[in-house]
Amino acid sequence: MVLFNTYNSHFGDEHIAALKDKVMARGARSFEHRHVLRGRMTRQLTPDEMLRAIDDEWFVPEAGR
Repeated sequence: MVLFNTYNSHFGDEHIAALKDKVMARGARSFEHRHVLRGRMTRQLTPDEMLRAIDDEWFVPEAGR
């Protein structure tokens, strides 16, 4: 399972850990928390900027591929 977070909500590390415990107890084989600091309304990343950040940070090609 992947939990995606833009930090525009009010849950912290303890909430993420509790969710991980629950989904793993229900049979999930993995759990990963991915995040992008999108910002607040007046200075928020656009959808395209957010997707570019995700691509740049998460989908780095492995050497030799």
